[in-house]
Amino acid sequence: LIGIDPLIESGERMNNGRKEINLQKIVNNIKGNFTFNISRNKQASSLLEINEPLVSRFPQSWDGEILEKINLEAETLDVLLGENNINDLDFIKIDIEGSELNVLSKIENLLKNNVLGVQIETFFQEYHKGRPLFSDVYQYLNSFGFYLFDFRDMERWGKKTITQKYGYGQVMFANSLFLKDPILDNNINDLNKIKKLIVFSVLFEQQDFALELKNKYNI
Repeated sequence: LIGIDPLIESGERMNNGRKEINLQKIVNNIKGNFTFNISRNKQASSLLEINEPLVSRFPQSWDGEILEKINLEAETLDVLLGENNINDLDFIKIDIEGSELNVLSKIENLLKNNVLGVQIETFFQEYHKGRPLFSDVYQYLNSFGFYLFDFRDMERWGKKTITQKYGYGQVMFANSLFLKDPILDNNINDLNKIKKLIVFSVLFEQQDFALELKNKYNI
């Protein structure tokens, strides 16, 4: 398990027999020094600026208030993987507040040939200036053979106009689950990869797909 986060300390540890590597880095599509915006809610910190005209209309704007700007060195994901002798990935979970497609653009060969699934935070509104929206992410991942399977942890935000919540509010973001589908595309020839895809399907409550794969490949 490899975790990359500019707000955690680098290091390695064993967790239930599994090696975990934490890298205190920011990742982007180019190497260099970048300004990183630290928000009140650190999970909203980003290389991008908050889209104030939109965000200020919601009570959650308080979370996105930028408290500090720091300069950090960015590296590309392909270089970080190479430095740690990682040449294969099965699953990617990515939530980096607007830079997701920049980062993935450096590992497109892995996306095409190795990665089985991606869980990616996708926004439906432009929370950060210039961030890709769900439609951009969908088209990008679909071009590598990934299909949308689920929206998880969807967030809807109500405007400041009323103090008590009525209705659903405006859909803001969700963790979108994309998986390869070898039954449609015949793009996975490794039976071990099929088995891993079955495991991921069960973990993310796609048991119908898992059983379909099991039956198709006689596992």
